[in-house]
Amino acid sequence: MKLDKFAKEKIFRPLKMLDTNFKPSRSLLSRITPTTREGNTLIHGIVHDPSARAMGGVAGHAGLFTSAPDLARYCRMSIGGGELGNRRVLKKESVELMTCNHIAKIRQKVKRGIGWDIDSVFSSPRGEGFPIGVSFGHTGWTGGSVWIHPKSKSFLIFLSNRNHPYERRSIKPLRYELGTLSGKALGLRK
Repeated sequence: MKLDKFAKEKIFRPLKMLDTNFKPSRSLLSRITPTTREGNTLIHGIVHDPSARAMGGVAGHAGLFTSAPDLARYCRMSIGGGELGNRRVLKKESVELMTCNHIAKIRQKVKRGIGWDIDSVFSSPRGEGFPIGVSFGHTGWTGGSVWIHPKSKSFLIFLSNRNHPYERRSIKPLRYELGTLSGKALGLRK
């Protein structure tokens, strides 16, 4: 089974993530910021990453389009140990494996789970507000990010597109500031 079909059947549909897919339908395009500009053409609803684009827009590392409400459902499922409502999508053990450090022995200054960042140079969404080691998240090249603190059942979602219309600035300072302000507002401690 291909990745896009598997994700839709096993994750997105059960979680009622109706806006989430690798290749957005025409009906969703009006809600999606153009990915980038190539020459005089705005690229709209097509993954920015060249490797993912070469794979037809379906890849494990890039190309997933979503909305804040859908991503919030995924965050709540992760906080719930793989379950949202009465619907189990992942085993609790799978979520634990995804969110604990697997590379400490390889690179001591980097902590990554399976698909999640715990502490690395890409952890800017955590800012000074989300505690290291008990929170995790993910960043996307085009600017979107999510950071989760399971103990407080809270998360920060920031959907953006730093590439539109041109790739000129780093989004890291803004992500950092949002993480700091959110963590402090939630009363999280390091």
